[in-house]
Amino acid sequence: MRRALVVGASGLVGYHVAKELKEKGWWVSGTWKTNDPAKNPLLHAAGLDQWGQIDLAANLRAGIDQMFKAAVPDLVVMCAAFPNVSECERLVMRCHRENRMTPTVVAQAAGALRSQFVFLSSGYIFGGGKSEYTEMDLPGINCDAGNTVYGDDKHHAEVGVMGTCPHALIVRTVGVYGQDPGNKCFSSRLVGSLKAGERFGFDGSSVSNWTWAPDLARDIVELVEERRSGIVHSAGAVQDRKTFALDVVDAFNLDATLLDDAVTDTTVPRPHRCVLRTVRPGAQAIHALSNAHGLLDLEVK
Repeated sequence: MRRALVVGASGLVGYHVAKELKEKGWWVSGTWKTNDPAKNPLLHAAGLDQWGQIDLAANLRAGIDQMFKAAVPDLVVMCAAFPNVSECERLVMRCHRENRMTPTVVAQAAGALRSQFVFLSSGYIFGGGKSEYTEMDLPGINCDAGNTVYGDDKHHAEVGVMGTCPHALIVRTVGVYGQDPGNKCFSSRLVGSLKAGERFGFDGSSVSNWTWAPDLARDIVELVEERRSGIVHSAGAVQDRKTFALDVVDAFNLDATLLDDAVTDTTVPRPHRCVLRTVRPGAQAIHALSNAHGLLDLEVK
């Protein structure tokens, strides 16, 4: 049986990737840091073969050795990250460690075992100056680079991963939503706030893809089984954030008057437009209906 290690399986994307791999017949080991699968119904129901609590920030090399010794993986999917873009501006060293250094070191370990390696990257590596970005776009070389600490570290991680593991697969995505074990993504926070009768502020004019996590996971697993390598984009429909938020409100019959779509965090230089072009026919088919069927899949605990 093929064996997979999903680093960060307790997070939004990692959970769905691990679940998809299980459904495809893989033996799956997943790691978690603070979101205990034994106490989380979504993670418990995923049916992984093995869970391991790993704090890569505390002891990076020892943590990676522990992961690989327990899993002996044919495939490693690196989903773990510090994805809070605002907090990354404040906690710069943590961002460097978790978003830049860790993926490269995990890629080195995967390469030593000749395991397939997948790294989840972000559209935030770009600055937002183009209407859309292709898989051939390289920040600072043939297009603008992102201005956030998070985006810069993700870009450097891409370079580090490909340098140490040339046959790696890098999957860039943006605007991921869906059932989130940690309730941290934009849509989960929105639903949670409005259900509690609280106001929810955001920049409604920003534009990006919106990517349903199960679609992204299915695309990643199909790419793995095709043994693809290099850089690919996997992202859903393009909408401004206000339109997406109103779709979520309609899906859950929430109070739209609690939305404040004119809140802009000027301390974080996010790209105002972050659109990834996905040209692979298979990926286009997978993501085609994401906003139509994905919103009702949201569940806030």
